[in-house]
Amino acid sequence: MAEEKKAKPSPTQLPAESLRAMAEALGLGVAEDTCQLLAEEATYRLKEVAQVETGDGVGGVGDTPGGWGGVGDTPGVGGGQGDVSW
Repeated sequence: MAEEKKAKPSPTQLPAESLRAMAEALGLGVAEDTCQLLAEEATYRLKEVAQVETGDGVGGVGDTPGGWGGVGDTPGVGGGQGDVSW
């Protein structure tokens, strides 16, 4: 019989096993397929939050009024150079 190979998660993907461990720590029983779906959704949301402004109209961290802005916006930090492009 051929064994099923589990896809190795990439370094940028939240493993379903981590979600299962968190759920068990809270005393919750979660099915494997549910853990996989939650892992995919959490990975997507984390990437969305970490996304840097690319100029394509998608919001970034410094995009909102009263947002975090750039390093140079903080007095005494970054020499007052304005937003930093990474």
